[in-house]
Amino acid sequence: MKYVFLVIISFILLFPIYWMIIGGFQDIQGLMRMPPNWWPKHPTLENYRNLADYPLIRWSLNSLKVTVIAMILSLLVTFLSGYAFAFFRFRGSQILFLLFMLAIMIPRPMLTVPTFITAKKLGILGTPFAPVFPLIFSPVYIFVMRNFMREIPRDYLESARLDGAKEMKILLKIVLPLCKPPIALSAFMVGFIALSDYLWQTIVLKRDEMKTLLVGVFQVTAGQVGIMNRINPIGLRLAAGTLIFIPMFVLFLVCQKYLIRGVATTGIKY
Repeated sequence: MKYVFLVIISFILLFPIYWMIIGGFQDIQGLMRMPPNWWPKHPTLENYRNLADYPLIRWSLNSLKVTVIAMILSLLVTFLSGYAFAFFRFRGSQILFLLFMLAIMIPRPMLTVPTFITAKKLGILGTPFAPVFPLIFSPVYIFVMRNFMREIPRDYLESARLDGAKEMKILLKIVLPLCKPPIALSAFMVGFIALSDYLWQTIVLKRDEMKTLLVGVFQVTAGQVGIMNRINPIGLRLAAGTLIFIPMFVLFLVCQKYLIRGVATTGIKY
């Protein structure tokens, strides 16, 4: 019985992805048909041909650049912050960590205006650093990293210090290899947000040469509704969504081993 339940839940979760993929191969008549076509009767590549009229390579490279930079900077901040909170006690550390945790309770859209004002005062609006800025600080992942590190026996670190190991060597040679699960979890989630953060990227990316694939495709198709006889805006977006989904899926496959361990570990212990 439990397998039947899992199959039903899996179908519900995977059906939108299936519909997005087959929708990219249908014309507007096929997409608007009722009852819908569960499989394209007349598959077409027209939506992908229309996508080729736009600078997809540039937008894809911009998305890749934003994702990689966001993952690197976020992991750097997350890893070092988790290490500090897990193994060091300094004045105000508990209060500071509590403030970090309070930030988790604030819905992310509510931070859009304060983040925009901060980015404007820092002078990073209109720069390649702008879409990455909100992703650098992630209190949820700092919390996960800190709690995971607290499970590491302190004897490992003390033994290394007695052998003359410096703090950086301990950090890179002992702590880092043991923290692959939370690192993979944080990397995947930050990468996923970087690829799908439409609201913030729409606000800060105004120049065409800086737009990501998500922003570029959705903005150019927004004005196509009135000429549906020439271009299929729905199919165009579904085709673009499929292209955006591919790197997310590849990222999941790369991180799958440690991602599942990270979710399981943090879910059971914390």
